[in-house]
Amino acid sequence: MEPDVVHDIVREMWNNEITTKFIEDGILSLEESECNNTTLAIKAFMDSIRILCLDILGKGATLIPNFNVHTDSSIFNNTMSWNNIRNHLMEHKYHDSSFGQGKVVITPYNCGICYRVDHPRGICVKASTGLDSTTCTKS
Repeated sequence: MEPDVVHDIVREMWNNEITTKFIEDGILSLEESECNNTTLAIKAFMDSIRILCLDILGKGATLIPNFNVHTDSSIFNNTMSWNNIRNHLMEHKYHDSSFGQGKVVITPYNCGICYRVDHPRGICVKASTGLDSTTCTKS
């Protein structure tokens, strides 16, 4: 499965009626002066989706499709707002007729080499290049 396919699946779910209503309800609960900026910020957040394919191998060196979904969450001024939208987006069933249903997991990996949480130890940039953890590419 290619990252572009995953990107399209994620975009479709994030633009569905349920998420649109969730966002609209959240915006309507704001002060009128905040609505326009919030609408633009959420659009920028949604447009910032980046998909990173992790080349994780299972038994018998079989490739197990794993993808990290990254966004620019800096638009959220407080943790509660970020958690609300993240939890809402996690509740979706990400499904593709060719590939089945995806499983959403927050920080499923904790690298024992660089201590990042977006990849397993076996595919750490630090381990494969000898770089220290401060130079491990941050996604």
